Amino acid sequence: MSSATLMQVSPHQRIHDVPQWKKETVEQLIQLLKAHNVIGIASLDGISSSALQEIRSALRGTAVIKVAKNTLKIRAIQAVADEKPGLEQVLDKIRGSIAFILTNENPFKIQKILRERTVPAEAKVGQIAPVDVVVPKGNTGLDPGPVIGELNRVGIETRIENRKIHVAKDTVILKAGDIVTEDHYIVLNRLGIKPFRVGLEIKYAYYDGEILDGQALIIDEEQTRQEIIAAYQRAFSLAIGIAYITPQTLPALISKAVREANAVSIEAAFPTKDSIGLLMAKATAQAKAIKEKSKFE
Repeated sequence: MSSATLMQVSPHQRIHDVPQWKKETVEQLIQLLKAHNVIGIASLDGISSSALQEIRSALRGTAVIKVAKNTLKIRAIQAVADEKPGLEQVLDKIRGSIAFILTNENPFKIQKILRERTVPAEAKVGQIAPVDVVVPKGNTGLDPGPVIGELNRVGIETRIENRKIHVAKDTVILKAGDIVTEDHYIVLNRLGIKPFRVGLEIKYAYYDGEILDGQALIIDEEQTRQEIIAAYQRAFSLAIGIAYITPQTLPALISKAVREANAVSIEAAFPTKDSIGLLMAKATAQAKAIKEKSKFE
């Protein structure tokens, strides 16, 4: 942590110099930090206040999103560091525009929820389009006028029907990787199109005394499921091969033992209640073969 940051939260700062709202915010943060096992750090870059509110609503009852000045976050962490071993490691991660995500749920689950809870976002001038942007065919609801020229400048063909501007066909006005220009921005806002999606994602998380990288919390569930199935199958085959008894392998081991015992019984022509039928079938087949052979001799 920089010396400048340390000076901002220096314990030598006189308490009466701190505004009341800052004291209250720090106290709220302290209570939240104490009450939750998982403390995530998420970047707020590109997240509008309305988008943040939608994400908050989606997480209600599962996690708390807390936004505050970084100096106040640091002060709160320092206040509870003794009660949460390892939490001081978070201090180096508090940079730029961030939010705390606090929860008692599994951090892998929260990361998954966050990645699924994206919300529509407006295009911004100078932004690189992450996906193709399509303006759909149909009625724009706009009256004829200068707006026709705005639409044409980004490659949209128009026609007038019932005194309203219609887009003649589905039109890709931006491809993934293109830069959003002012013309794109104007058209998309006129049409009320929010072409992109934004959301929060945990960059770092304090959990069980450790700091986890956010990327480690992203799991390909299908791949993981297949890996677990493959590992189980390998373990099961090994257990059967070495006759290792578990509740899962016992039925298969008994079946294997029965098959092997029957095979030995048949090979030795030793009848048992389980092998007598197979022995009779074998004897019958052999007798038929001898009979067929004798016809040709």
